[in-house]
Amino acid sequence: MTLSENITKELTELEKDTLVPMLIDLISRTNVQNRLTSKKVIKWFISRGYYVSLTRLRKMIAYTRLMNIFLPKVLMAANNGYYLTGVIKIESLKGNQKKLYT
Repeated sequence: MTLSENITKELTELEKDTLVPMLIDLISRTNVQNRLTSKKVIKWFISRGYYVSLTRLRKMIAYTRLMNIFLPKVLMAANNGYYLTGVIKIESLKGNQKKLYT
């Protein structure tokens, strides 16, 4: 197995059944003023006895997005952390703005 295969492997049962629900609970308390950095989330998991690498954290976050777990809110990622928001605006190529309520 190469390093790449090891890093990008599917979520384990522990991750799906235990860590993702913990992550969902943690992220559910966020908003634009109360963001969570990856570093804080990793430290939070470690304080509860679970080692989570940055790569595995990103994999779990991708899983929550894929499964639309936070609907109707949207999980956003910025340089200064992850947070949930309710409405996002997307400017189309023609310059029209559309509001997405997800």
